[in-house]
Amino acid sequence: EMGDEEFGMELGGAGTTLWCSVSGRWELGTLKGSQKKGMAAAKLVVEVEGEEHLVEQKDVTRFEPSHAQDLPNMVAMHNLHEAPLLYLLQRRLKNGSIYTWAGDVLLSLNPYGPLPELYNLSRWQEDNSAKKREAAVPPHVYAIARRAYSQLREKVGMAEAERAAAAASGAFASQSVLISGESGAGKTEAAKRVIEFLTAASRTAKEARGSMRSVDDSNRQSIESSVAAASTRASLEMPSTPLAAVAESRTASFRTPASRARHASLAATTPAPDAAFFSPAVGVAEQPAVVSVELLLRDASPILEAFGNAKTIRNDNSSRFGKYVAVQYDEHGCIAGASTETYLLERSRVVDISAGERNYHIFYQLLTDSGIRSAWSLPPAESLDVLNVDGQVARLAGVSDAKEFAVVRRALPAFGIGPPEQAAVWRILSAVLLLGNLAFSLASDAAGADDYAQVADDAALACAAAALGCEEGSLRVALLQKKINVAGEDITQRYSIKAAQICRDALCKSIFAALFDWVVGRINAVSRSANPRSSSIGILDIFGFEQLQTNSFEQLCINFVNEMLQEQFNESVFAAERRLFAAEGVEVEDGSLQSSAERLRLMTRMLQGLDDQCRLGERGSDEEFFQEIGQKHTVRGICQQEQRGVFSISHYAGKVFYTTDGFVLKNSDQLPPDVTALFATCVGLESVITILNGGTPADAGRLSAADPRASATTSASSVRNSAPSGAGPAGGGGGVSAFKLNLSLANARASQIEEAQATARGVGGA
Repeated sequence: EMGDEEFGMELGGAGTTLWCSVSGRWELGTLKGSQKKGMAAAKLVVEVEGEEHLVEQKDVTRFEPSHAQDLPNMVAMHNLHEAPLLYLLQRRLKNGSIYTWAGDVLLSLNPYGPLPELYNLSRWQEDNSAKKREAAVPPHVYAIARRAYSQLREKVGMAEAERAAAAASGAFASQSVLISGESGAGKTEAAKRVIEFLTAASRTAKEARGSMRSVDDSNRQSIESSVAAASTRASLEMPSTPLAAVAESRTASFRTPASRARHASLAATTPAPDAAFFSPAVGVAEQPAVVSVELLLRDASPILEAFGNAKTIRNDNSSRFGKYVAVQYDEHGCIAGASTETYLLERSRVVDISAGERNYHIFYQLLTDSGIRSAWSLPPAESLDVLNVDGQVARLAGVSDAKEFAVVRRALPAFGIGPPEQAAVWRILSAVLLLGNLAFSLASDAAGADDYAQVADDAALACAAAALGCEEGSLRVALLQKKINVAGEDITQRYSIKAAQICRDALCKSIFAALFDWVVGRINAVSRSANPRSSSIGILDIFGFEQLQTNSFEQLCINFVNEMLQEQFNESVFAAERRLFAAEGVEVEDGSLQSSAERLRLMTRMLQGLDDQCRLGERGSDEEFFQEIGQKHTVRGICQQEQRGVFSISHYAGKVFYTTDGFVLKNSDQLPPDVTALFATCVGLESVITILNGGTPADAGRLSAADPRASATTSASSVRNSAPSGAGPAGGGGGVSAFKLNLSLANARASQIEEAQATARGVGGA
């Protein structure tokens, strides 16, 4: 039945142009009338490209002339709605405009290709101090960086009393740029562009003062001595033959899982002066007499990406850790230093990857050096279990791991990591790869009563022990058994194959995570300003929201952090607007913001419950955690149990289904006390051990360049034998904290994100 005259009249009546949702896609159509059958609600009849469709009124919105305009700021659009906003972004992207304002917030689309014409630094530095109307500034990531820098400089020159008054009123000198988005949205590249602009602006400010100053004088001496030492000490002597006795029978047993990757450098496509930030760092022999902070910022980027980025299904250069880079300024608005805070490194990636993904970039880069491969008897990636999936290694189009490795090696000396310490780093990475290749087989005791694990390949064990700097027997004992105390008596408990694999994987993850922390610590030791009162511009770059075919503990953590950032965004944009409406007596619904806060509280309680399961030791399980979700955390519209072992959370970015298999194990990541005792016997791992035992990278000092094969004299009897009982290698106390991941989340919430919230005055996120 056609034509209820009143129905749809508020949309303009028949002949009106509408946006309508057809088969999940927004289309422009013409309203023809309405149709009602029986007791069912009336529907609109809309013609789209000559074909009529029945749509509900909630799935249409009126077309306005502004919807066809190329608006640089979408808030200028009348009748704001999802449909015209999507088409605006689509039109701008086709025209090469990847940036669009949403009020003070910058929306950036990933073009998945170089656009060097967009990044003319000299044009954006012109009239930097001019008081322009914000609406006149074209949307660009440089505009965000320039706004932050301009606002910092306005405050940084104040007298102390003025600055105190400004701080009390909320006008902070320090600024923050928050960068959020889904995985593969281009967040890391946006962060690079922000730093690129800030370093260029600092160089201009220094040149205006007549000098190019280096990092704080308090750090100057240590930098120069480190660089000098790096260039004069002899490199670690590589053996002339590759451990022949160990390597002969290496063909037998290799395990399963791995991943790594990265984007092609823009150095070849971005012309000067913009290429400076992306170009490879200078080598040791070419190291400048004065290392400027701007160069340190540039050189830190390829190092952090090598050790912390990897190829995922959606992104060839995905950051697998969160970071907050605070670019520190002196009273003249010049960069005085930089500090990098990192959190939530994806440790599980070290030993477990999915098909089509890769492990961390640095592992694949390492294998391009024939000298390193020969020194530590490293097989190709196809035979290293943590670097492949079923023997297949994912490739990166247009990226040379060898060239990327050269960039990393040339960048390290700027932070005092010269050839000897680099050799120690390569040795530790080799140890992780060799440990990951250890396979276990089933053995039985003399009576044949009990089955337990044994190392399947003694040659592989010898290679791993050589790289670790410990005796083969000591490593064997640590991986296959533990001592427990029962009624005051020490008893040896042998591992099953599964328990031995868990122990091996925990060792690999802990070593790599400690090395990552050490590298970040060395970067900070050289580049950080000694003045704790320095004003700063912080750049928060976190891993993007993830929704994969199979989502596990890693995705829950990543999406939890993204929920935190979304809450900050809601507070900065929507909540502030609603308070303004309330002050003017305008009533608005508050449901969406309330559900966002409720979702965050629920996820916090859920992760606390997971920690409780880990504390139960052998009594904790994925099944118990899943049951607890149903009993304590099910909230209609937010979280609910699905089929067995699967629960869903309706995030701000969409509904995600999580599989609980492995949650407790991944959240524990605890080293058995016997394994931590093994570290004390490893030659040259003192710095890594310091971090594993809870020390800071600053405490750890330098890595030893000694060849462990010349002095490995430890014995299995040195392994500590006092450990509480537990079912597997993660049972009991000691070793690495069992709750590192959730503590990292809490620290991220308490420090980086809250600091960003306090300083993001007038600075939008990209």
